[in-house]
Amino acid sequence: MTKVIVNEMLKSMSGRYGEKHVFRDFAGNTIVAKRPTLNGESSVGQEAHRGFFREAIKYATFTKDDPAKWAKYVSRHVPGRSAFNLAVSDFMCPPVIEQIDASQYMGHVGDKIIVTAVDKFEVTGVEVRITGHDGTLIEEGVALRHENTSFYAYVSTRENSTRAGTVLTVTASDNPGHSVTATETL
Repeated sequence: MTKVIVNEMLKSMSGRYGEKHVFRDFAGNTIVAKRPTLNGESSVGQEAHRGFFREAIKYATFTKDDPAKWAKYVSRHVPGRSAFNLAVSDFMCPPVIEQIDASQYMGHVGDKIIVTAVDKFEVTGVEVRITGHDGTLIEEGVALRHENTSFYAYVSTRENSTRAGTVLTVTASDNPGHSVTATETL
């Protein structure tokens, strides 16, 4: 890729130049790149991805109208990544539950379940649901985040006399409203 040294003539150029090159503005710099080529018709997967990207653009656009939410993106933007780009990227990447650690949970009040949940931007909440081997609800609630980490702790509030077969269901959410669920059977 060629980098253009910006002068008055080339200031803020973008778009196609001939059949083989395009000018782009990236982080305040004008660059020349090879023109992308599209071969034939789009696959079903490509169309699905484009639809998802359109939804991400809508999310970022509407987020600008929510001052509190928009401020989070503005505060974290860096050169080359605008707040709008961060909002799009956040939408495109749902949270991930990396681990459910139930080694401290023995079925007693006060036992801890530690969840590791991450997101490209921010995990907004983690909820834990504990059900018995027969599917009956034992308890559920919010796991609290350990400061400046990706660890969330849920503290048990009810006795569970039959730990074997207990199912832990963890749900993590992010700013765009995505939620993912993971389960672990003890």
